[in-house]
Amino acid sequence: MREGRRILEPFLADGARSRIEPRRVGALLGTVGLAYYRLGEVRKAIGLYEQQLGIVTEIGDRQGEGTALGNLGVVYAGLGEAEKARGLLEQALAIGRQIEDPEIVQVTAAALERLRSGGA
Repeated sequence: MREGRRILEPFLADGARSRIEPRRVGALLGTVGLAYYRLGEVRKAIGLYEQQLGIVTEIGDRQGEGTALGNLGVVYAGLGEAEKARGLLEQALAIGRQIEDPEIVQVTAAALERLRSGGA
């Protein structure tokens, strides 16, 4: 994770980022956010996921939006912020169903079930 993050982060710098297609920037933000999350740097992950959400929403990437909302929901669930997590996950689930994306539906439905059962 650390090595992957080290390799990818330079692409998020303004000079490089401005030359990358917005959809790919969104995906890159999500990937680096996941690395931060798995390394326990949750606040940095949240910041990257929020940037991702802004970009994918702006360009109309519904799959990216569902993924970013789901990632944020999982992170907030892990922080014990169940209500915030639930709202984000429900938005992600709705998008996943709307665009018929089985991965978004499966992951967010499972995360919502863990919240209902008291897990994170």
